[in-house]
Amino acid sequence: MKLFHFLLAATLLASPLSLAAQHKHKKGTPPHGHKAPKETHAHKAHYGGHVRTAGPYHIEMVQQPTEVHVYLLAASNTPIVNARTSGSIMLQTADGTTTRVPLTPAGDHFTASLPASGVLRTAVVYLKSSGRSLSARYEKLDAGKSVARRNAQTRP
Repeated sequence: MKLFHFLLAATLLASPLSLAAQHKHKKGTPPHGHKAPKETHAHKAHYGGHVRTAGPYHIEMVQQPTEVHVYLLAASNTPIVNARTSGSIMLQTADGTTTRVPLTPAGDHFTASLPASGVLRTAVVYLKSSGRSLSARYEKLDAGKSVARRNAQTRP
């Protein structure tokens, strides 16, 4: 009987903890889950892309219909314009095809052409800036695109 009371008391004491995890956000605030795996803090995408931490920097990748734009950002999220920065990007499409494309400087960022066929699934950016190697991985880039494509094909 004592064991039963002990388990009942433990359950009642632990129940407020589980209720606290199920809360609602204020209107206009983002839900939790806005950080990428292995990220320690959230990022604001200043150019409308996906941001990842790379050492003391951030790398933002913006996917366009025919190309990818890559921004190397300081901790303050300002673009780093450095003539001694070069890099490439590994692109994997939904059909499993992998291509490595050099990044071309374009003002305060870099660009790379996307493969003509397929939907981009994964991208890994490799940069070398002032002797420091940096990389950032972007996964599940095709999430939701197959549904949107299917809906677009079924509309009259």
